Amino acid sequence: MSSKVKDEIIRVSLKMFARDGFFKARMDDIARAAGIAKGTVYHYFASKDELIAHSVRHISDQIIEIFSEGNSLREKLAGVVEFFKEDPEALKIFFDAISYSFRKKGKKTREIIKETFKQVKQQIVSALKAESIPCECSSIVIFHFLGLLVTFFVEEADTFGSGSYHEDIDVFIKLLGSFKGAENPT
Repeated sequence: MSSKVKDEIIRVSLKMFARDGFFKARMDDIARAAGIAKGTVYHYFASKDELIAHSVRHISDQIIEIFSEGNSLREKLAGVVEFFKEDPEALKIFFDAISYSFRKKGKKTREIIKETFKQVKQQIVSALKAESIPCECSSIVIFHFLGLLVTFFVEEADTFGSGSYHEDIDVFIKLLGSFKGAENPT
């Protein structure tokens, strides 16, 4: 069996997880949709939790890659917005994964989410420093941007393609530069 089969299982599982959620999606249905036997799914993934973790890793790797590619912070952030704009199911799965990671069975997923956040934070901080924007802000402020994205998607869904999110990114970058000593408040 090839990595093509494994990739197909992940592709199908992403669709099923987006549509049904992690708890309602069934391995039988994933196997059927992938056109393979249920045993083949278990050949590649020992459990549904492992399949969830690999599916979340697939999305996380894309996010990390986007942050690694852009030159400026604005380009990095716009790249992530574009990614989620083109694949809104990925956004749903990623945020579902954050919630799922707090469950006992979500330990592997939690580690993936933590590593993703760590790498994204490093990329944001590096980009801020490269642009001579003082960065003494906490992780909470940096990841507030994710909340901004979700709010924008929900409230501006009809106008999302208009490009107005670039203004939101610029405001966010200015906001990050305005925080002084947030990591070590006196």
